[in-house]
Amino acid sequence: MSSAASQDSVEIMPGDIVSPGTNPLAARQSTANGVARKLGTLPSAFSNTPDPLALLRAFQRRIHLALGLGLVLALMVGPLAWFLVPSPRFTARCLILVPSQTPRILESVVESQSFGGDDYRRFQKTQITQLLSSTVLNIALNNLSELIEQNGKESRKLPALNQFVTFKGDPDLLDFLKRELQVGFNDGSEIMELSLSGENPDELIAIIKAVEMAYMNEVALKDHQKKSQRQIQLTAIKDQKEKELKEKRLRAKSLAESVGSDDRETLIIKQKIQLEQISEFEKQLADCRNLRRRLEAEMDVRNRYPELATKSQSAVAMSSDFEIESYIDQMEPVIQLKEQLEELQVELRECYSKIQSIARKPENDPTAKVLSKKVAQVESDLIRKRRDLRPKAEGELRRKISSEQRAELDQLLFTLETTKALEAQLQADRDHLSHDSKKLNIETIDLGTVQEEMQQTKLKYLQVSSEVEKLGIEMQAPERVQVIEDARVPKIKDYKKRYMTIATATIGAFVLGLSLVTLLEFMNRKLTSDQEVVQILGLHIVGSLPLIPDRKKRNTRLEITEDSEWYRTMLESIDSTRTMIVHAARSGDFRVMMVTSAMAGEGKTFLACQLATSLARVGIRTILIDADLRNPSIDKIFDIPHGPGVSEILSGEMSLDQAVIRSSQADLALLPAGKCSAASIRGLTQGNLQAVLAKLKMQYEFIILDSAPVLPVAETLAIASQVDRVILSVLRDVSRIPRVFSAYQRLGVLGVRILGVVVAGVPCGFYGKDIHYPYSQQRIDKKASV
Repeated sequence: MSSAASQDSVEIMPGDIVSPGTNPLAARQSTANGVARKLGTLPSAFSNTPDPLALLRAFQRRIHLALGLGLVLALMVGPLAWFLVPSPRFTARCLILVPSQTPRILESVVESQSFGGDDYRRFQKTQITQLLSSTVLNIALNNLSELIEQNGKESRKLPALNQFVTFKGDPDLLDFLKRELQVGFNDGSEIMELSLSGENPDELIAIIKAVEMAYMNEVALKDHQKKSQRQIQLTAIKDQKEKELKEKRLRAKSLAESVGSDDRETLIIKQKIQLEQISEFEKQLADCRNLRRRLEAEMDVRNRYPELATKSQSAVAMSSDFEIESYIDQMEPVIQLKEQLEELQVELRECYSKIQSIARKPENDPTAKVLSKKVAQVESDLIRKRRDLRPKAEGELRRKISSEQRAELDQLLFTLETTKALEAQLQADRDHLSHDSKKLNIETIDLGTVQEEMQQTKLKYLQVSSEVEKLGIEMQAPERVQVIEDARVPKIKDYKKRYMTIATATIGAFVLGLSLVTLLEFMNRKLTSDQEVVQILGLHIVGSLPLIPDRKKRNTRLEITEDSEWYRTMLESIDSTRTMIVHAARSGDFRVMMVTSAMAGEGKTFLACQLATSLARVGIRTILIDADLRNPSIDKIFDIPHGPGVSEILSGEMSLDQAVIRSSQADLALLPAGKCSAASIRGLTQGNLQAVLAKLKMQYEFIILDSAPVLPVAETLAIASQVDRVILSVLRDVSRIPRVFSAYQRLGVLGVRILGVVVAGVPCGFYGKDIHYPYSQQRIDKKASV
């Protein structure tokens, strides 16, 4: 087995029914699609967006109708367009070159810039708007009047302006020109075409020439005038900038002399030094002011409270015992007593030193005692003398302090005056230096500003000078807009445009007819192949039947010979379907099957009759029940009398055995529909058919019910809920996919088990051209009809 075959091999679950030749992978895909339908997912065929393949199939199904409608519309629109499309006229035109880039010699200037893309398209629209402006057209009419006067001197004379045939008597000639003149660029080129159509070629050429002349004079040739005006303006600007540059240079030179330099870094260093000096002056001035404030405060206190200062000083002198004692020690009597005491003490220490070497108790020595008494006497005299001299010492010390205070006050006054003088000097120096620094800053800033302005002015001066020089050269270049083809008198009328318009309208009507039929057919979403049942609806295919030769007779009796190719193909296909159903019935243990369709006319009765006949033909006891109570048809197909049947059984008017009819074919019984009534419909909806089917199961192996369509008839759902399986019949190119899906959904809501779908109307070519099997000695009931 090849790899491709192995990849396509899929296990078929029990109960999965597929048609002969159906890919198992497609069958499994249909199962998945069926699950998706249960979840509420709509098939892709319901999409309103048409795809090319679906449109092609729709066109093939209605090709004759589409071609017919297209031809009818073409035959209607063609002659109508012939009369409605105006007859061809003479057309006069001239060609004007409007390049995207202005001609240049050496350099490019503002006037010679090139355009590209959207900029050039905008430039083209601007030129067209200017040409059709009232100013240009009024000048053109004036030029036309002058041209008429000039032509009056020639042999061919033009009529007066208001008598032009081209103007058609329009009183507003300006509005006529704006409406009738055709101006545009050919195929995105740089060629602007100006054209006008009419009956008189001489008038046309005169009008075109007049408009051309007005446009060239008022729009195209004015570019040179604009260049001249701009050159004059640029020259004036150049002179002005030159004058400004000289003035700024003089101003910069004056400022540089004032500040001492024109170098920015040097001026910055100079400013920094001045700032440091100012800062130092500020610091010294602050210290001087603090000292002055302190001295002024002390002087103020001394002047306001002199006694407080004296008392304070006296208190300080009196409280300072150490100073008083020190002053007493410096007096002569005290100094003498202190020297005498010191000598006695020295002598006493020497005496003690000698006595200790010879006696145990030196204090008992008479010499030591005498010296000790003298020392004590001198000490007593010293204490008394200090006490006696203390008042004198305090007075002298007080006088000394007062003298010092007066000297200190004088010194304080001197210091205060000195501080004030120093403060005034520092203030003056600081103010002078600040003034110089401020002046330096201002002049430095002015110098920098003047230098920057001078640089900008110089740059502008150079730019303007360069532009003036380039513009002077470029003014010698040729003009940008040029007439490359003057207006000329047309010789023949333009028939091509009229014929193209008529042909386009005719072909468009034909295509419209084809499109309408194709689109309407596509909107119907008819089933076109058995593969769509699997791929779009996700349903199983039980079998397929060949295309019926005459669809109009599919519900009537149709005699077909055994030797016809269609008959042999139909038998083969119905037998294949029968084999699949029998196999599924044995696997699933069911015998009652209902054959239905979504709508009427989809081959359900034909399928039910052929299936019942095929089962009976192989010896399977089968009964065919006509459950379409409202529109019975089995009695017509099998040519049996119209009599009582299912309706009477359900309403209880007759028994089952009385209603069953034996057909001419062995093992096949028929149960017609009978006469439909309200009682029979009520019995059907109440489930009375279940008892009838139970009795029939005891007599027959298979029970086939031909029911009414699902969508238009409500009783079909009641019948479907009482059978074992349901087979849906669909007819190729007739059944509509949305309706088939709606029928499938309704049956699914009731829990009805659908065995599969049988597709009728498949072309015989699907089965091959060499399918001729020998059927000798085979008895085929010719009563089976289409």
